[in-house]
Amino acid sequence: MFDKGLYLFSFICPIFFIPGWETNMAQGIFFVFGVFGLLALSFMCKRQREYKNIYLSLIVLWSLMGVFIHSFVMSDNKSFISKFINFSLMSEGFIFVLCGAILFYLVVSYSKNFKIVYPVLAICVLNLFFALGQRMGYDLIWQHTQLVTGRTIYGMMGTQSQLALFSAMSIPIIWASTNIKSLIIIPIINLCLGNIITGVITLISAIFVYSLLKKRFKIAELMFLFGLTGLLLRKFIPYPTPATPDILRHSLARLDLWWLTFKEIIIHPFLGWGFSNSITGNFIYCKTAGGLSFRHNDFLNITKDLGIPFLVIGLLFLWSALKNAKKDYLLLSIIITGVTCFYQTNLYFVRIAVLAIIILGLIQTNKGVKDARGF
Repeated sequence: MFDKGLYLFSFICPIFFIPGWETNMAQGIFFVFGVFGLLALSFMCKRQREYKNIYLSLIVLWSLMGVFIHSFVMSDNKSFISKFINFSLMSEGFIFVLCGAILFYLVVSYSKNFKIVYPVLAICVLNLFFALGQRMGYDLIWQHTQLVTGRTIYGMMGTQSQLALFSAMSIPIIWASTNIKSLIIIPIINLCLGNIITGVITLISAIFVYSLLKKRFKIAELMFLFGLTGLLLRKFIPYPTPATPDILRHSLARLDLWWLTFKEIIIHPFLGWGFSNSITGNFIYCKTAGGLSFRHNDFLNITKDLGIPFLVIGLLFLWSALKNAKKDYLLLSIIITGVTCFYQTNLYFVRIAVLAIIILGLIQTNKGVKDARGF
């Protein structure tokens, strides 16, 4: 019963939309209520394995503490209404952290024979259908409501970069989990239709990291040479100007975005600014990025929100979850996500975060009960 609910949830959540709504907001609402639905299903299911992890507990507790600290202790505004509004924003951020932790725990504890390839492949097919329609100038069901211009191709993922990332994450899963290897052509086409630069950089970087972890140094050397060639070519790309194409301008502006975010972190290094409560909120103003922009680095973004200790706890949790991973294709998919988090904003979007959380949970199910404990 739980696996059936998880199939439905993992398929609908990344592509859920409500006409006229901002895409990530609609998916965020579905994510929260969907996780509560899975929790309700788990009450009638037999637990498949025991799991405990001190770092996962600390992640939730630190986020819960941040709701009150950032809403009341660190708030300069003495107005009760302002404090209440701020408290609501903090609580909303905490709800997403809590639901992410619950989803991870449910996947580890209750999934039995769940095959992530089925919802991933189905979403890739839908992405291809929509991307081809957008390539011909048609948004087949709804008009996209986010900041995209021109003939942007994003499938059902909201942005070109996230279409490329979802496709890159899907390639090792589809290759390893199906007998028809040629099916990987579907995410490869999606990657090419979306942001091929992001996809290629992500795959090269992820394979390099994966090869080092697996001590396959010949492959790592090859990926390093590919990456070095790309860096040398960048030398001939001029510094961004207003006339520079958007994709190139935003790519070259990332160092400025990261520096501005780092200066925010310095102000509140231990506790952070809280969810949606920094100087500029979820966006940051950067002249070289053309105005308001995402920070394009999840690790800096998380640190800005909840402080350096939270980042350390999160990294320790990832290490405990990934060590001794037995399914290489799941590990590679997570590495692809992690590498991209260094230069994109991914985990703040439900459609990417959900897949990453489920994959991370499935890695634990293949370790066995003893190895699945976080300490």
